[in-house]
Amino acid sequence: ESVKVYEVGFKGTFWNNRLRFNAAAFRTDYSDLQIQGFTPETGVAPVYFNAGSARIEGFELDMALTPVDGLFIEAA
Repeated sequence: ESVKVYEVGFKGTFWNNRLRFNAAAFRTDYSDLQIQGFTPETGVAPVYFNAGSARIEGFELDMALTPVDGLFIEAA
């Protein structure tokens, strides 16, 4: 089993440290993937299966804002 992971992103603080913004895009490529599972023959004993390849990709955004003292806004 092997994996290649790619990620690019940005983190920044703006507006006199009242705004924080983070963004990232990622991709993970698996080859010769093995997964754990169960079969009726083995009961509760786990066995491993060859699953070939798989890919996970996506992005993340999050923001935190303090426009005035005592008010905090967060989004993701």
